[in-house]
Amino acid sequence: MRSTSFLLLWKKLTAAMHATYRSVSCSGRKESLVVLADQILVSGSNFLTTLMLAKYLAPEHFGGFVLAWGVLLFLSGIQMALIVSPMQVRGPTPLMR
Repeated sequence: MRSTSFLLLWKKLTAAMHATYRSVSCSGRKESLVVLADQILVSGSNFLTTLMLAKYLAPEHFGGFVLAWGVLLFLSGIQMALIVSPMQVRGPTPLMR
């Protein structure tokens, strides 16, 4: 009697764990596809915008755009290194909570 109830309980637990694993793994795949599609869309639109600007702007103006874009990316990298990454590791200070 005791072993059959244990086996029944074990089957219920393992079935619940498998169902949870399936739902988590499927949602993870869906989220991965959404992230991939988002990256493709953003990168593709940036690429097409740069191509259009290169085609329709004078070389001097396109050079100014490229220089400004490079400075913006450089400043964004500094912000990521000095502010965003430490906040992701350490979290907010006690005063911010």
